[in-house]
Amino acid sequence: MGAGPEFGLSLVSAEGAADTVYVDRAARGHVTDQPRDVAEIRTRFEELRAEALPPRAGIDLMAKVMTTWKQT
Repeated sequence: MGAGPEFGLSLVSAEGAADTVYVDRAARGHVTDQPRDVAEIRTRFEELRAEALPPRAGIDLMAKVMTTWKQT
């Protein structure tokens, strides 16, 4: 999965209400409760989450990169 133009998102579920998603983009944010859109964004989020490093490994990687950059 490649990177997209999204910068952040929020998935909101509440009892008795439609699931809603907010996607933050470069020009403006977008809110939708359309089931098809929510399902697509939820799938993308789960795919990204599956590829992400565990929190400690992500912190360690960022520290390593910072050290490398400081040496150049």
